[in-house]
Amino acid sequence: MIQKFSKIGSVLLGALLGTAAMCAAAEGSEYSIKGGLINPQGDLRNLTRSSMGYGAELGYDLLPTKDDAVGFGFNVGFLSAKGKVKPFETYTAKASYGGVDMIYAVGQTPLTIRAGLQLISWDVTSLKPVIGTGAQGETSWKFGARVGAEYRIGKQWSAMAMYTFSQWKSDVDANVAVNPSFVSVMVGYKF
Repeated sequence: MIQKFSKIGSVLLGALLGTAAMCAAAEGSEYSIKGGLINPQGDLRNLTRSSMGYGAELGYDLLPTKDDAVGFGFNVGFLSAKGKVKPFETYTAKASYGGVDMIYAVGQTPLTIRAGLQLISWDVTSLKPVIGTGAQGETSWKFGARVGAEYRIGKQWSAMAMYTFSQWKSDVDANVAVNPSFVSVMVGYKF
């Protein structure tokens, strides 16, 4: 079952990247690379017992060509939130993700509002593994959603803040479903 979802996720991500490549010559389009910090929230903070992590993202945006219009963005990235060793079991969480955002241009300002759907694959590992368990939980692709804003700083640079909510299920902890979420603050370079 997990392999089936991994294959579907791979096909969807491939379709997203293929669409982005075909639209590369579109007017108002740009590529970007972003990197920055993540702040684990809710269940992700409970898993890692950490308040900080890092992430990076590659993007391709079909920008709105008019003010107060909608465009689309495609993204792929990764994140890591390393757990702190505590007397009780903690985990290190890493994720790969990809998705599509709707981009709304706010008037004639350098601000855009972004909201979209993501496919996220979590890799959660215990820092104090129980003998014979190794990695904890499934690594299949799960749906997530994100919302945030990006502010353009000059022609090439931007700052982005996003809140992402997702799904993950721990096979080890009696199939307890958790919903990792995080806030990411990134600086981007556009070309």
